Amino acid sequence: MTRSSTDLPPFETVVIPLAAGDVEVRVAGPTDGRPLLLLHGALCDASFWDAVAERLAAAGYRCLAPTLPLGAHRHPMRPGTDLSPPGLAALIAQLVERLGAAPVAVVSNDSATALTQLLLAARPELVDRAVLTSGDAFDHFLPPIFRPVKLLCWLPGGMRALAWVLRTPQLHRLPMTFGWLTLRGLTPEQTERWSGPLRADRAVRRDTRAILRGAHRRHTLGAVQALGTVTAPVLLAWSEHDRAFPRRLAERLAETFPNAELATVPDAAAFSPIDNPDRVAALVAGFVPTSEGRHLASRPA
Repeated sequence: MTRSSTDLPPFETVVIPLAAGDVEVRVAGPTDGRPLLLLHGALCDASFWDAVAERLAAAGYRCLAPTLPLGAHRHPMRPGTDLSPPGLAALIAQLVERLGAAPVAVVSNDSATALTQLLLAARPELVDRAVLTSGDAFDHFLPPIFRPVKLLCWLPGGMRALAWVLRTPQLHRLPMTFGWLTLRGLTPEQTERWSGPLRADRAVRRDTRAILRGAHRRHTLGAVQALGTVTAPVLLAWSEHDRAFPRRLAERLAETFPNAELATVPDAAAFSPIDNPDRVAALVAGFVPTSEGRHLASRPA
């Protein structure tokens, strides 16, 4: 395990070697705190969770936010790595084991919400609680509004074009970019950080092409039967103003999981950890007990 010195306190970054390649994990909170695995979606990195992680770390949780190989990663995966959704779920499972965090409470957003469903279906023993915020499920993988982006996978130079779109603020209001994902918008620092690896590294573009090609509803639909046997408590924290991932997805997931609750994140589009980190952190703290077994907030209605 090696350390990176590029992050300022209260975060540190550790690099975890896995069979597929190195994965950076952003860490905050006391070493004896209840571990939370915070999973971001496509074309973002672990800093997506910073505002939520700061609040939860201050409350005593140990926040572990990996930068998954989803297009904004700085460590390319080894050639031939399985980057299909099941392959990514297996990578997350290996990461949980390598971190020694199992069973862990998982908090997810966007496409990582789909990956968490696949993890729960394949390796339920690794997860003791899950908070799924707005994201892919059932036939919405990818959501219809984002499917044109997938066409870039098949075009020469398509990944470079995608990086340019991600870096250009004037294009962020488009529904197929970030227009339907955040009410608050992204900072220049976020767009620069998340688009940088895709612009700079051919191997990252190779990984991203494989990730986007592999996203398909057959994976989320295929996990539904197994989700019906998951005994871990699940909180579905869906955004009030989510046009990308309709609330009916959360309602259907609540009917699928045997032990599920449904809550609303107000004043937020799909990227609720960016739009309303206070509410997201409060929901997590109310649902996941601390290492002492206490809930830090009221459980959601």
